[in-house]
Amino acid sequence: MYIKKRNTLNQLILKTMKIITFLLSLLLIGNFIYGQTTIEDGEEVSGVWTVANSPYTVMGEAIILQDETLTIEAGVEVKFKIGDIFNYQNANFDAGILRVNGKLVAQGTELDPIVFTRDGSEGNWGIIYFSETSDATTIIEYCEIEYGKWVENLIVEQAYFYGAVSFYEAGAIINNNIFTNNSGAGIACYSNSNCTITNNELSYNSYGVSCEYSIPNITDNTASNNTSYGFSFEHCTVGTVCNNIITENNAAGIECNGSEVTISYNLIDNNGVGGIYILFGDNSNIINNTISNNGRGIYVNENSTPKIIGNAIVNNINAMYCSTNADVTITNTTISYSSDVGVLCDAATLTITNSILWSNGALAVNSNSSADISYSLIEGGTQGNIQFIEGNIINEDPLFVNPASGDFHLSDNSPCVNVGNNDVEDLPENDLDGNQRIQGGIIDMGCYETSVISSIVQTTINEGFTIFPNPTNRIINFEFADNNIEKLIISDITGKTIIKKIDIQQNEMIDLSSFVKGIYFISVQTEEEVYTKKIIKR
Repeated sequence: MYIKKRNTLNQLILKTMKIITFLLSLLLIGNFIYGQTTIEDGEEVSGVWTVANSPYTVMGEAIILQDETLTIEAGVEVKFKIGDIFNYQNANFDAGILRVNGKLVAQGTELDPIVFTRDGSEGNWGIIYFSETSDATTIIEYCEIEYGKWVENLIVEQAYFYGAVSFYEAGAIINNNIFTNNSGAGIACYSNSNCTITNNELSYNSYGVSCEYSIPNITDNTASNNTSYGFSFEHCTVGTVCNNIITENNAAGIECNGSEVTISYNLIDNNGVGGIYILFGDNSNIINNTISNNGRGIYVNENSTPKIIGNAIVNNINAMYCSTNADVTITNTTISYSSDVGVLCDAATLTITNSILWSNGALAVNSNSSADISYSLIEGGTQGNIQFIEGNIINEDPLFVNPASGDFHLSDNSPCVNVGNNDVEDLPENDLDGNQRIQGGIIDMGCYETSVISSIVQTTINEGFTIFPNPTNRIINFEFADNNIEKLIISDITGKTIIKKIDIQQNEMIDLSSFVKGIYFISVQTEEEVYTKKIIKR
């Protein structure tokens, strides 16, 4: 009797386990069937890609037709087939791509990004391509785009598309995305493409952004650790590159080739070959940037005519090298603490005004070159064909506030205060800190403007006011020696107030984690004066 009951119980347990296993199998099969979607080669796509049907696996070329819209929900993952052949005209072309002839709306969120990636653990997929018929109101926001490559011969007019996201006579709003580990550029624009590129992280690609014959508008991005350039511009006749952090790229931070873009208020730091390369007839304007700790600060060659105004070119190996019929204008720029050559000029022309060249290697102008210098402070060690026109200060310490810690503001008793020439072309309204450029009636030498009032405040600040760390990833600390701070304001480079505090403690801590990366200004008002300092949010 006992044995019979035990056998019956065992049979019941076994039958129950079989039922549970069967139900679990149905559940897993259901998830497999309904939890992913395959997009076949040549399939036309539109409508909505939902989280419920994610991931979407693109097995070849997916196409959004003209006048059609594909919307991708936040949290969706899109996987592209890994390819071996990336020449579109090759019969064996096999990489996954998305061709956008209509409109793509890919709006993730900070917590639920959309992911575009490879279908597998190794290799690369192709590109997301926007054609000339695509809708310029396309939005790509809070997406992660990784492991893309490039495509050759996709259309007759363009031999290659080199960006994981590529545009041809097209445009889009590209905001708050991460582009990483792409074999080509993160973003590539061709043939009059006009994209607004803001608040993106572009790292570990070949290039961060590459533009050819296009109109770049690139603001508040971070381009870092790319194997070539952070940003590259070829034959872009207009465009703005403002308030970006460009750091630790293997080649130069920015390359400009035959272009005319405005590069302003960027931090260009610790790039391998150089900060900015100006090449082959380029006429770009380099205004109010910090160019530091690079192999070479700025390189200019072959008939280029850049205007370099209001920059701090400091702590580089070589500050500047100009060659091959370049004609370079340097105005209100501080060139200091280069570990090798300060400025080397070979078969080129320099015009230097209102600038400071101090604690560098030689200012060397070869016999086939010339340099006209006026209203500038120059340390000895000049060589070659140099003409000192008027208003220059030779071999006198500019009395920077604290150059060892990277503070190249002028102290209150600097010989560079109020001794420049106001009559210079293309002078911006503001200095590198965002302060009014001319104060006290006469412009200062160098990249920072000082007046009698501001220099007194500077001394007071140095004695009793500390900001750290700067740059910062999140938290910034303020320490005040005295309790006389009435107001603290943090604003962006447009002057818009982001934070305003009235009740100020002697030890303040402010969380900047919600700030986009870029340059901001802190204004501290005491009982007597207002002091403004630049901070950098990484």
